[in-house]
Amino acid sequence: MSSMKKLIHSCHYAGSQFCNWVRPRAARLLRLCRDSISWLSRFLLFHVHPFWIQLGYYLAVSLAGYLVLKATARDGSELRHRDLDLFFTSVSATTASSMSTVEMEELSRAQLLVMIVLMLLSGEVFTSLLELQLLRLKLLKQSRLDEQADRRSGFVDCIELGIPSSAQKVDSNQHNEAKAVSVRNPNMSNKLKYDAATCLSQVVLGYILVFHVLGSGLITLYVYLDRDAKQVLERKGLRGDLFSLFTMVSTFASCGFVPLNEGMVAFRKSPGLLLILIPQVLAGNTLYAPCLHAALWALEKASAKRKELGDALRNGRDVGYFHLVGSVRCRYICLTALLFVTVQLVLFCGLEWRSGIMSGLTPYQKLVCSLFQVVNSRYAGESAFDLSMVSPAVLVLFLVMM
Repeated sequence: MSSMKKLIHSCHYAGSQFCNWVRPRAARLLRLCRDSISWLSRFLLFHVHPFWIQLGYYLAVSLAGYLVLKATARDGSELRHRDLDLFFTSVSATTASSMSTVEMEELSRAQLLVMIVLMLLSGEVFTSLLELQLLRLKLLKQSRLDEQADRRSGFVDCIELGIPSSAQKVDSNQHNEAKAVSVRNPNMSNKLKYDAATCLSQVVLGYILVFHVLGSGLITLYVYLDRDAKQVLERKGLRGDLFSLFTMVSTFASCGFVPLNEGMVAFRKSPGLLLILIPQVLAGNTLYAPCLHAALWALEKASAKRKELGDALRNGRDVGYFHLVGSVRCRYICLTALLFVTVQLVLFCGLEWRSGIMSGLTPYQKLVCSLFQVVNSRYAGESAFDLSMVSPAVLVLFLVMM
């Protein structure tokens, strides 16, 4: 019994000694990792051109996507041995080029989830959010440097003027007035830009979440209620929620992938689904700037106490976020997009209304499918018709609009 106690005591002593030996070394390792990450972030922000950052981002995401796609392939699937095809698909999803050398129905559910992540990371709105985060870090660093420079210059001025140290402290009212007057001072601009960038990043994140959650919910609800759409998914063995999320992310990111080999041709007789997707195409692409401007304007009116919303709305381009434009330019963007879509819709319907690609559709279905087609020809690349049956004149029209 005494030998057992000695053994337990020796084990406890050895364990405590080991913990005492590991704890400081682990702390030093964590501190080294933190300092290395901080140094790397400063190096990337201030010494590396944004082009190389973006190139490294897309290469890293594409390579990681390829490895995960290969690891999540079905057992016995030929995709495990088609490395080039998987890498091509990963790059295509990451760059939103909507090209693939594999049939989408060959992908497993896990691979479809990987594709969702890749398309989400490649969307123009999401990448602009990442740019905002990098911009915030840079502005935060610059604003801190400005504050340090202001403190040093103020201290030097006090010494040169012979002001005693007790007089260096001003009351809060005078300090606030000085800050208000110095808004036009370049040393204060970085702080204002940082606040505007922080507000913008929150609004853009909310923009992404609202469209994806609302869009996926509407698609799921429509698929549940519409018999034709439900039958298509049941025939393909595809879950409605997975289809909704995949299609929503792909459409918003203008990627053009659909988890069906036929694409959206299988839903030609489901005009409600096409009408749900059309605003998502526009909101994630050309009309993103007007929609963001409208969202900021509405939030500013709804919450008057948050002055940073107004600052972000008026100073967004000064911050460096070029997706945020003025109200006049937003109107021009909306009018231009409406004009192009209208002209293309009229020409497409005039040339293809009685053609074979429209056979079996009601006039309402023809109109909705045509609208979906012309909108996607300029943006996402999804198709409600078999383009191999489209007349050469329409193909030339699509080419010009693209």
